[in-house]
Amino acid sequence: MPLLLRSLCLAALSLLAIHAAQAADQAAKDQSHEDAGNGKSSEGFNYVLGLRAAYQPEFMGARDYKSSARPIISLQWGKFRLSSSGASAVMGFGREVQGSGASTDLLSLDRIKLSLSLRFDGGRNSNDSPRLAGLPDVRRTLRAQLSSRYSLSDDLSLGATWSSDLLGRGGGSVAGLGLGYRLYRDGKTEWTTGGGIGWGSQRYQQAYFGVAPEVAPRTLYSAYQPGSGLRDAFVGLGWTYAITHHWIAFSSASVGRLIGPSADSPLVERRSAGQIAFGLAYRSR
Repeated sequence: MPLLLRSLCLAALSLLAIHAAQAADQAAKDQSHEDAGNGKSSEGFNYVLGLRAAYQPEFMGARDYKSSARPIISLQWGKFRLSSSGASAVMGFGREVQGSGASTDLLSLDRIKLSLSLRFDGGRNSNDSPRLAGLPDVRRTLRAQLSSRYSLSDDLSLGATWSSDLLGRGGGSVAGLGLGYRLYRDGKTEWTTGGGIGWGSQRYQQAYFGVAPEVAPRTLYSAYQPGSGLRDAFVGLGWTYAITHHWIAFSSASVGRLIGPSADSPLVERRSAGQIAFGLAYRSR
């Protein structure tokens, strides 16, 4: 990562910590004053606990699929949040712009929302699939992510994300642009759909889709060094259902296709693939 970009990311990290602490402190003070005036108990702290199962390709471009299950958790105090992927959407019932990891709102207006988050990136292990044998692991790292959403109407919104490897471990930068539409919502049920495109920097493309010349002889592939460019395009459908006020069931299905430099990689067995996921979670309120 260039020194300037890394410095900017570290500066953003510092501002995030300061802003989050101030937001949490101010939220606590505001809530305390409000509670004192109306006799209500504090509702500043919220949480979500649940389990999510998924069926998806072993890696982007793989022919074979794998099943996985993992816990999801989200903690919220005022504007500050700490979430695993997917948990924040359950807390916000699919309508909030919240990044996974530690996040806070930078801007929240009637139609525009902007948030900054820090999240853990698990990378990729060469043991995930026989097709990856001989390739170096993509190292785990910490990412800074900037997320935004503009509401075109009550049910239609345009979103954008950008994230970068803060630790300089070869993960590079990725960005995405998507359009989401709420098909239906009543007191308990919500159906959503959407689509978008993803982009990866040269370092990201090389890490996940490249084969370095010195690595190629010990793999099944010829050398391939992609540049930056579009990564994939996708469409999806989501469903959320409030079994009770606290218990939430959710599921999603999507189909994506690799495009640009990623699609030309010798690692790719199948350019198009789908995935499904479902889960159950308990939210405090």
